[in-house]
Amino acid sequence: MTTALEEALSPAQVARRLDVTPARVRQMLDRGELPYVATPLGRLIEAADVATLLEKRRVAARATDRRVPVA
Repeated sequence: MTTALEEALSPAQVARRLDVTPARVRQMLDRGELPYVATPLGRLIEAADVATLLEKRRVAARATDRRVPVA
């Protein structure tokens, strides 16, 4: 299946947006917590998927009254 990435991000870029380490992002990719496309340049993640994950974190944080960084 061919996927056109609208805005492709590297794991390092995703790590900065999520305020986590690149190693944590790689774990998330390995576990299927965040979808990606494998390319010859490495794994690429759509910005929309990162935004969705951030929104889920915000909702969960509100439910538990914790603070979550805003990207």
